[in-house]
Parts: sequence; structure tokens; C-alpha cells
Amino acid sequence: MLAALVARLRRIGVLSAEDEREPYEHALLLLEEQSAIAPPEMQPILKATREVVEEDVDIEWVAPVRTPVPP
Repeated sequence: MLAALVARLRRIGVLSAEDEREPYEHALLLLEEQSAIAPPEMQPILKATREVVEEDVDIEWVAPVRTPVPP
């Protein structure tokens, strides 16, 4: 639903091309953060989700290396 909304806002001129990419880039960042702390069985799901988002935004995401901080 978000993808449809963002695309529509871009088509009617509310968002610039750069603004259109920002939610996708933020989503990729959140996926990378979750990947760092998610259990192994979730990794394939997060990877597949990341691939779909990358296709939508047509970018290759290279996340910074993060060291999880224990609670």
C-alpha cells in the first residue's frame, strides 16, 4: 500500500524523485537493523523482503557493519 501511495504522490508532483526514494531507503535501513538481531530462521524472510524493496527502488543497498549491543 505504501508503494502505491508513494508512486501516486510522485506522479501528481507532490514528491520529487529523491523524496520518492527516501521511504524505500529507510525501509532498507530498518531491514538491515532487524537482520542484525533477528533469529536465523528469519534471515531468509528478511533477505527476500530486502530484495523486493531493492527492486522497487532500483538500488543496491550496502549496509554499514553494525555490532549488536546486548540489552
